[in-house]
Amino acid sequence: PLTGGKVYKCLAIFTIELINMMNKENITVLVIGLDNLKFAFPVKMVDSIIMAQEVTPGDNTKSFICGIINLRGEIIPVISLRRRFSLPDRDILSENFFTILAFKHLKIAIIADMIFVVDSVKKGSIRTYKEIIPGMSELEFYSDSEGIYYIYNTENLLSQAEEEEVRKMIVEDVK
Repeated sequence: PLTGGKVYKCLAIFTIELINMMNKENITVLVIGLDNLKFAFPVKMVDSIIMAQEVTPGDNTKSFICGIINLRGEIIPVISLRRRFSLPDRDILSENFFTILAFKHLKIAIIADMIFVVDSVKKGSIRTYKEIIPGMSELEFYSDSEGIYYIYNTENLLSQAEEEEVRKMIVEDVK
């Protein structure tokens, strides 16, 4: 697991992205860990990775929306995949990470126990299932000798109603 070395992460992402630009058969993902589960997010959606910080609880938040953080003057909602997928909940610890994802003109922070690797995955090795885990309308995954990796397309991370609630949280906090 990575616990630092942002320069190496950037170099790894750049190198893999360069290779993938020449090879359209691969997708580059960032792999994060929650307990024994590994989730992969397309690198093109990863804005940054930061150490966990204090989360300000929001009013009337959905159970998987923990609250918000202020990241360099930008209000970012914090999402718990544990809560989202009905996994045992844990407090956010200082050794956790926030993976900042950017999509649909929004940024959200995903809580991670660990940051594993930036990986290049052959598109042909990705499998898709419908409605397998509560909260996911579609599940994509791939596997290797180290286990199964669940790929989450952040375009479908929030339903339209959830996305509107997140946007409302940001607007209310700015006021």
